[in-house]
Amino acid sequence: GFRTEVAKDTDAGGNVVVGMLEDGRAFIARVDGPVHVSPENKRSSSALADSGLTEFTSLSTAYGISARGDVVVGGADTAGGRHAFSWTKDGGLRDLGTLSGYDEAQAHGVSTRGDVIVGAAQKADGQTRAFRWTRTVGMVSMGTLGGPSSSALATSSLGDVVVGWADIVAGEEDDPESGDGGGRHAFRWTKDGGMLDLGTLGGRTSQARGVSGDGAVVVGWADVTPRKEIGNGYTVNYYNNHAFRWTQDDGMVDLGTLGGGNSQAYGVSAYGDVVV
Repeated sequence: GFRTEVAKDTDAGGNVVVGMLEDGRAFIARVDGPVHVSPENKRSSSALADSGLTEFTSLSTAYGISARGDVVVGGADTAGGRHAFSWTKDGGLRDLGTLSGYDEAQAHGVSTRGDVIVGAAQKADGQTRAFRWTRTVGMVSMGTLGGPSSSALATSSLGDVVVGWADIVAGEEDDPESGDGGGRHAFRWTKDGGMLDLGTLGGRTSQARGVSGDGAVVVGWADVTPRKEIGNGYTVNYYNNHAFRWTQDDGMVDLGTLGGGNSQAYGVSAYGDVVV
């Protein structure tokens, strides 16, 4: 049998799990066993093995799956570098490419119907840019919050709300005592409003990881107000991060910890009432 290295996502019913095997291949785990995204599996009877993956190498990762379990997204190596992909049982693996001027890309989230896909493209120097892909327009940059990089990590059921993180303008949060500056903040994007900075819990950084089906509830983690320690004539800031739940009415609410210093939220239910 095969052992999975990392499980990344599941469909709404919890019947299909996607991720990456320990040998670097993406997988879809169903009740009848794993299905592999790999051109080496041509003799297998699995749906993925028969879907014509010859242009892709065996190195790939599935990061997200639609609520209905019929569209899988992630990143796969090609002759031109790692590209974002989508997969369906009937259509097989589809190369979504990358943003113009960027070298690689990977998809992180997908809408319920699979018609909106979000993720990040990356340059050779490590700079990343959040993208939103649709069947009609293709891959479009979502910009940043003023800094060099961003990444889209999840989308609502209809694909009209996207969340993730983005760099703010370097130096915007400079701390004159410690020299800390810049940072990255969680964002919530809508077509009409663009990228909204969700802020932090008093620290420098935050990251949105999940969004409810209607896009009204966003979860993730954020730095809390740092504790300062003074030694050898200078001040050092130590940041802990706490899970948060954000809504338009309440803003970013600290969910606390289980008694330790840190906590992180990775997902939220369709109605926004359960956070994990």
